[in-house]
Amino acid sequence: MTHLEVIQRVWSEWTVTEKIGEGSFGQVFRARKERFGVTQEAAIKVVRIPGDDAELKRVQSGYGLNEQELKEYFYPEVEKLKKEIVLMQELGEDSHIVRILDFEIIDAPDAIVGWYILIRMELLECLEKYVKNNDMTVADVVSIGEDILSCLETCEENNIIHR
Repeated sequence: MTHLEVIQRVWSEWTVTEKIGEGSFGQVFRARKERFGVTQEAAIKVVRIPGDDAELKRVQSGYGLNEQELKEYFYPEVEKLKKEIVLMQELGEDSHIVRILDFEIIDAPDAIVGWYILIRMELLECLEKYVKNNDMTVADVVSIGEDILSCLETCEENNIIHR
């Protein structure tokens, strides 16, 4: 099952318009929803645990684990992400940290063991694009730098590693 299919299954009212990015930890998509003439945009991050079927097979064959043991092996990653989501929701009140608007955790319908974590968050413009599209004064650069440092300080205080 693709990440797009998972999004449609969980949030059918949202339409994915493009993939924004991809990393070792998941994929992020731009999505929009229109209702009664009001359009909303959001970023939706999709994380699969384990990352793919190959990872599941490596662990299963490497350790000789049965289905229940595989669940016990991988589920702590789900719990870890869940704690990060809760913390990010609390910190999202700070104007320098992305706000999480909604999340879902579902069993992976395409695997014997696995989960999909979907995180819908505010859609922000990337800094590089913002700088290219705006005339910036020295004061603007200093202000953005202070905001970034404030956010990193908050992350440090809460033992968050910024990826």
